[in-house]
Amino acid sequence: MHTHAFQDSNLTVTPVLVASSDEKDLPCYSYLCVPKQMRGKFIPKKALDLGCQPAQHFKILNEGNPVTLPDGTIVYPFQVSEDQVPSQAVVLMFLPNENYVENLLTPAKLLEFAELRPDQIDT
Repeated sequence: MHTHAFQDSNLTVTPVLVASSDEKDLPCYSYLCVPKQMRGKFIPKKALDLGCQPAQHFKILNEGNPVTLPDGTIVYPFQVSEDQVPSQAVVLMFLPNENYVENLLTPAKLLEFAELRPDQIDT
């Protein structure tokens, strides 16, 4: 269950519900913290080789937006940039007692953390 994520320009924090194996315990949340994905460095030579003009297109491409050239060709930022810097994530696991460990460490719950993306979050 993913609800009410916090997101700003640098970080997304998503709560993930964790149940206890003991029905008497209340569920608790752990949190997945994902920093902003950093774009790769803009490479002007690649943009020039594709027909882009510095004064008209470089700023747009460098901001992460595609440009359309006069001949209709679309140049995308990934074509004129280094590979993106891989982001890392931090998981804050809250386990009030040992009854939560079994449910948190199931393959399904770990996969839920691994596959969670900011565009899948209800904000």
